[in-house]
Amino acid sequence: MTFEPGSNLNAWMFRILRDEFLGQLPKRRRLIADVHGRLAARLACAPGQEWHVQISDVAAALPRLSDDLREALLPAG
Repeated sequence: MTFEPGSNLNAWMFRILRDEFLGQLPKRRRLIADVHGRLAARLACAPGQEWHVQISDVAAALPRLSDDLREALLPAG
């Protein structure tokens, strides 16, 4: 749909806005308002960051190992 000079610009703009609004209705029906974040809090999972702490502990302990043990643990480069 293109605007034709000499026609009613307000009606043309109104139709574009109305069609866009009607096109968004199915999407809006699927959305749920979660103003206070209660639903999001129920869907949240525990952070999986424990591996980072474990790797940091291993990295801190490596210099304290003997050369033979450190060489056995580290991949050959």
